[in-house]
Amino acid sequence: QQWYQRRVVITAGLPELHTHFKAQGFHPTTYASQWFLTLFATLLPLNAVFRIMDIFLWEQTFDIIFQVGIALLKEGKDHLLTQDIEGMLQYFQNTVYKNYLGTFFFFSVEHT
Repeated sequence: QQWYQRRVVITAGLPELHTHFKAQGFHPTTYASQWFLTLFATLLPLNAVFRIMDIFLWEQTFDIIFQVGIALLKEGKDHLLTQDIEGMLQYFQNTVYKNYLGTFFFFSVEHT
């Protein structure tokens, strides 16, 4: 169900990126499974990971994973649209970390 929701969010919110991923055979499990398994620990600097973990534990839902994932996809959209599958994998394995190294993350999360 999580993967279906993720695909729906990408399709609705980032249709160009969804079409490009689909044309390249780049399924969400290819890049996003590590997001769920590690809460971004393999992708982002530790200060960001700690903040994401705090929110995840507080809310006890996967919403923060989706929110951060969509934000990362939006941030990298222009670059990702120019890449083949190998370039997209490289982006998620190396470029994202380098882009956010040394930055401090602030997340605003509404609680109901």
